[in-house]
Order: sequence, then structure tokens, then C-alpha cells
Amino acid sequence: MGLKYNAILFYLLFIISNVYFITGQDITSCSPSIIMRKYTPQTVTLYGAFSLGTRTIVVNDVDVMVTITSTSSFEVTIPALTNLNDGYVTFSMNAQYKFMVPLVTFNAFVQDNSIGYLLGSGFSSSSFVGHIQVATPDKMLSSQTSVVNETALSFMMMGGFSDPLNIYDVYSNVFIGTIDNVKYKPLITRIDVFQNELKVIGAFYNRYPVNSIPEIKVDNYICSFINETGISLTQSTIFCTPPREFFGPKKGYQVLISNANGTSEFSSNFPMTVDSFEIKDSTTTISGSNFTNSMLLNGIGSPSTLYTFINSSQIFFIFPQDISCGLFYSSDSYTKIRLSKNLLICQKPLILSIGPAPSPTVSSILTITGKFIIESSVDTLENSLIFRAGSGKPCFSNQFDSSTNISTIKCNVDPGSGSFTFKSIYKISNLFGEISYRYNPYIESITPTKFGTPSTVTIVGRDFNGNDLIVRIGGSFCSNIVVSQSFTQITCLFQSNITVNSMDETLDVFVGLESTFNSTAKIFLYTKPTIETCPKGSNGLICSGHGTCNQQLQCECEKDWESSDCSFPSLGVVIDKPIVNENNTTSVIVTPSGNKYDIGIAMINELDSNSNIIQSININNIKWLNITKENTTHIYTTTLDNKSTLQVTLTINDKDERVYYNFAGDIIPILPKSIKYQIAVHNWTFGSTQNTIDIIFKSGITESTNDCSKQEQTSTTSAGDSIRNIQISLNGETLIGTFSDRIILDNRPSYNKVSQLTKDQINKYQLESLSTIYISISASYFKNSVVVDPNFGVLVSSVPDQCSNSKFESWKIAVIVVCSVIGIAAIVGLILFILKNSIKTKIFAMKLKPVTK
Repeated sequence: MGLKYNAILFYLLFIISNVYFITGQDITSCSPSIIMRKYTPQTVTLYGAFSLGTRTIVVNDVDVMVTITSTSSFEVTIPALTNLNDGYVTFSMNAQYKFMVPLVTFNAFVQDNSIGYLLGSGFSSSSFVGHIQVATPDKMLSSQTSVVNETALSFMMMGGFSDPLNIYDVYSNVFIGTIDNVKYKPLITRIDVFQNELKVIGAFYNRYPVNSIPEIKVDNYICSFINETGISLTQSTIFCTPPREFFGPKKGYQVLISNANGTSEFSSNFPMTVDSFEIKDSTTTISGSNFTNSMLLNGIGSPSTLYTFINSSQIFFIFPQDISCGLFYSSDSYTKIRLSKNLLICQKPLILSIGPAPSPTVSSILTITGKFIIESSVDTLENSLIFRAGSGKPCFSNQFDSSTNISTIKCNVDPGSGSFTFKSIYKISNLFGEISYRYNPYIESITPTKFGTPSTVTIVGRDFNGNDLIVRIGGSFCSNIVVSQSFTQITCLFQSNITVNSMDETLDVFVGLESTFNSTAKIFLYTKPTIETCPKGSNGLICSGHGTCNQQLQCECEKDWESSDCSFPSLGVVIDKPIVNENNTTSVIVTPSGNKYDIGIAMINELDSNSNIIQSININNIKWLNITKENTTHIYTTTLDNKSTLQVTLTINDKDERVYYNFAGDIIPILPKSIKYQIAVHNWTFGSTQNTIDIIFKSGITESTNDCSKQEQTSTTSAGDSIRNIQISLNGETLIGTFSDRIILDNRPSYNKVSQLTKDQINKYQLESLSTIYISISASYFKNSVVVDPNFGVLVSSVPDQCSNSKFESWKIAVIVVCSVIGIAAIVGLILFILKNSIKTKIFAMKLKPVTK
């Protein structure tokens, strides 16, 4: 019994010991807990419950002999196995149990700013989560990985990471392996925005290449590096200044930093927004979001702006008077870090005054005063004058007075007419103030009256539009004022009661509008006291019975009657327009019968009080420096030997009807198909102020198709001691000339003297004397200029006769001249204005405005 019992006990112990051996070989963990493919063969430590001795362990179907010296762990070397495609390394000590360790492959490192990625395979195991840590070799900096998917792990980037990047097993705290050739892009962890700069905090800023400067962009603008205590760039900090556009109205922003390894992006938003503003009487209301009552308001005034907090979306403050614009933003009261981007706020320019009204004839300076018209560094201020044609002219000066907070702007204004606008505008914010203004009226001419006889005068000019119109002549108010619809003519009743010392003395003509706009021109002349009535014809009748006598004591001829006394009938025969010599100032009028009248200026003489010649200019010897032609106008210009300037302008009246022009108040009739000479002399250097200047004209018949010279007749009509009218008739064709009794010297009208040269004068001046008649127009001393403008015309008063075959001897005859003198400014702008009069006759206005008959 005892032996049997012992045998059973031994057998049981044997069975128990063998069960323990078989079941006790359990592997519970592996160190490291993952295996990198590239590191096989590799020795690992297996943990569990083991029996001592030499044992066989199967590693991925390969038998490996191990010696177990501890019941809780042993080391085993993983052979260089090829069967590793299933993503695990398996360890088995019996057929019933396999322990699997994840097998991973690391192929690459990828960085997305602050997030790093380890790319490879084998990362899908649930047991793998939290196993991997990347760290520096000294493990002072480390970052836990997270599984993205079976091919990627992610981790937070650290500024101190290096190359290579070490990988550790978190659970066993052992080194797994390295990722080589890690190239870091710039790392952006935080951005602080201040008034005008950005502080970018991160890493890897000057490593790739070493000590290099990365490129930084903010909202696609280059951000320029700046110094911060002598350092603008470190491994972990960048200070840069973006352009002003970066601080625009958008709430969010984007920063891109690039080095040799790539570009990192950082996007953020400002915690506050400033969206819009409204200004009423300097009270400025700002609308936005997330406002607090502890923030600072910046950019409007210095150092910060006091404000009243209404709620989280509105505040208001008083706009300073000494600035015009500001870039408003909010900031933290302690750190001074921006809480918002900029909002450009500008006050609308306020115009307080403008004046004086500019002159229509000379350049002027216009002065404008206003508030909030101040040069700004944040917006572009433009002050300019805008004219009717749309053209703009910038102003040249803007001075700000800080004691009054008022700006004074100065603008040059060219001569002109009509209205214009002064505009002050901030170009970026498009806030502007403007005011309309105008030129002073322009007075060109006024018709004369007889002293002591109240009469209606006609003032010609422009810009006579406006309220409260006042007209004074010599200080005497004009009554019954009527303005034409075109605002170019004023008629009014003048009492003619202002005494003058001589017939050449001019009176001031004043035209005022709206108590602001006014002009004065010293141009009024009384009719010569020696002229009592209009000229009489050979029949003893005033105006030959074919016209009426106006208040200027000039005949207004009926249709088909011409000359100053209306004594010459016109058959209405149309003649060719005058022919101008393109190379000099001569011209030719050809009559229907073929007679050719040669016309031109012969000489300019300066004479002393004894009629001695001081200077003499022969026009035939002149070399013209400039000759231009435009439509019916030819202009010849040159510099004379005495350094004065001579300009001759020929203008053809190509109309088939009589027309008129108004010169200095003298209404002068112009024949159809006539030619007007305008001779301008500038800056003549006189030998004495007592000397005079004579401008001498000549003309003659250079060719005739019939021999009717015996039928030539010449007659003249005078006004006082000056020739007013000449008629030269040849075979029923009459050359008629009418001379104005006025000139204008240095912009002052005066009476002139027109005379025919005597034979002695012709010889003295060494002029051609054979059958030539010369007309002299005299002007007294002048400082600046004198302009003479004669007119030449032919009318057919009867049917030409056929005469004998006797040859007509060539001869010269005085050309009929309509002469007057005008100011220099009107020379180039000679214009023909055509209007209908009461008898359907058109009026020809040269240089000046048309006159309504």
C-alpha cells in the first residue's frame, strides 16, 4: 500500500512539473516594444515567466537557441530574416502561444510648420499607440508621436531638434533608432504684431544654410528685417517690418517663411476688428467687434487716444484738430501687442475761404484756407484746380498753422474764363472737399459817347454772368443795365458827365458781380470833340442818305452801300479771296476785270520831335524766323536788329457779305473777300520818350488787263486831322479802306493819326516814288507793345468799261487800310465771329467779341 501510494505521488509530481514547464513559457513584453526593419539582426529582451536552461524559441518560423538564466527575462537575437512582410516579428516558445512585436519602417521626415511627420509603414497596430517618442540625443527635448494612419506618425516640433532625429521606445525607455538627413523648414510657433513690426517666434530660422536669412512674407508682402537691440534674426526669433498694406482692414493674416528646405505657413486672426467710422463735428464713432474698455487706441494723436467705451462693438472719441488722417488700431495696454489691424480714418477737408478771383488776362495766385487740409504720411493729399475741360492743375503750396489749426493753400491760375473748382482730396480714403469759383469778368472794349450827352454804351467781354451787377465809368454809375444771353455784352446808360483833361485821356470801366468778382479796364474814350456829326456824301446828305448816324457819329450803311459815308453802291459781284505770298507779308487782291492790287507793309521808322529818323527798318530786308499757316491765317515772326520783336498776322475774310469787328469800341465795317493785316511791335527801344513810331504801308496795281487808267479816281474822308476813309476807283472797281481813329498803346486806348506821305517824305525815306502812295500810321511812345491791323477790300460799283488799246503804265497806289492797335495777348488768338444784325448783315469780330448792331 505504501509503495503504491509513493508511486502515485511521484507520477503526479512529474506531471505537474512538466505542465509548469510547458505552460510557464509565456512572453508578456518585448524591449524595445517595436522593431525597426533596418536594424535587423537585432538583440531584444523578452519578458515573462520562463524556466531556466537552454531552450528553443521560434522567431518568425526560425528556431533560435537561447540560454535562460532568469525566470523573468532573457535576450534573443532576431536573425536577418526575410519573412517580415506581415508587419510583425513573432516569438513562440510553444505551439499554443505566439507573441507579436510590431515591425516598422521609417522612410522619411516631413514638416508642416509646427507638426512633424514620420512616414513609413507598420503604424496601424492598436498596441503601437504611444510607443514612439522623438527626441534629441540627450533626451532634453522630446515629443510624443501619435498615429495618423498605418503610414504616418505625427508629433509636435521642438526648436532644439537636430539631425539625425533619435527615436525612443516610451515604454521601455530604450533607443530604437534614428531618422537621418532630417532637413527642417522654418518653424513658426507664435507671432506678435506691434505697431509697425512683427515678432516671429519659432525655430530653424538661420540654420539652412547656416547663418542664412530666410525669406518672410506676410499676406504676400515682403517683410523687411529690422534690428532689435542689434539683432534682427536669431535661431528662434525674427523681427521684421511689413508694408503698410499688411495692416489693412482684414481681420486675419498669413505668414510664410522660407529657407532652403521649404516654406512654413502660419495663419492667425486679430482678436478685434475695426470695421468703419463716422465723423460728426469731430466726434468719431468706431464700429467693430470685441472691444474692451481696457484696450489702447492708437494712430490718432499721440501717444494714444482717450475714448469712451459704448459696448463691445462701438466706441467714440474726439478727432484731433492738428492732424488730418490716422491709421487707427487697438492694442493691449500692457504688452502693446496689436489687437486689430488698421482702419484709415481721415477728416473730410473743410474749406473756409477762397480768393481773390483770378484775372482773365494775366496769371494769378489763388489763396484757399481750410481745416483738415494737412499733409499726411498715411494718405496722399492732393490739392488742385479742376477746369471745365476736365484738366487739373496741382496747387504749389500748403502751409499749416498749428496755432490756429488752419491750412493755407496757394494755387497758380492761368488766364482764362468761366468757372473752375478747387478740390482737396485724400486719394486713398477718397474723402474730399471742394468749392466752385470763377474768373473775374473780362472787359474787352466799350463804345464811346459824346461828352455831356447821356448815351447808351456797349461793353464787350465775357463772364458777365452773376447777380448784383454794377457798372461804373470813370466812377459814374451806369443805369438801365442789360446783359446779353451769352454774357458777353452789357448795354447801359452812361451820363457822359466825367470831365477829362484831353481827348486822349481814358476813363476806368468797372464791372462788378456779387460784390466779389470785378474787373477794371482803362479803355473808355469820349468821341473826339472836333467831330460833330456823321460824314456827309457828295449830295450833302448825312451818310449820303443811305445809312443812319449812330451815337459814335459813324454811318451804319444800308445793304448794298459801302464806305464811311455810304456813298458807294455795291453790285454784289463776288470776287476771289486775297492771295497771300507764302514767303513774305505781301498779298494780292485780284478784281473781276483782272486788276491786281499788291499790298504790303513797307517800313517802320522811329522819329524824334523834329521828324528826324532815329531808327528805320526796311521790311523788304527782313528775314522771317518763323512762318505758320492755319486755315485763313498766316503769321510771320522775327527779331529786328534793335532786339525788338515784329509779328505780322494776315487774316483773310473769305465771307461773301459785309461783316463788322469791334476794336476798342470802334465798330468797323469789313468788305467781303478782304484781308486784314495785324502788325505787332514788342519791346521797341526808343531813343526818347518824346519820339514816335510810324508804320508805313504801300500798295499798287502791278498788273491790269485793260487800259483805263484815265478813269482812276481817288478821294478821302477825314475825322479831325486823321484820315478815316479812302476810296480809289478804277474802271468801276473801288478799293475802299476805313481807318479806326483809335489805337491801344500798352493796353490803353488812344486816338491815332493816319496820314498820306508827302512827296518830300517819300524822298526822305528813300521809298519808290513812281505812282506809289504810302499811308503812315503814327503811334506815340510805348513801353511794351503796339499792334496795327489794316484791312484791304474791293467792291464793284459799276460795270467795267472796255477802253482803248493804249498800254496801261504800271503804277503803285496806296492801299486802303483799316488800322487799329490791340494788346499783345490778342495777337495769336485772332478769331472771326459771325453774327446776324437787324438787317441780316453778318458781323465780323476780329480779336474781340462780336457786336450786335
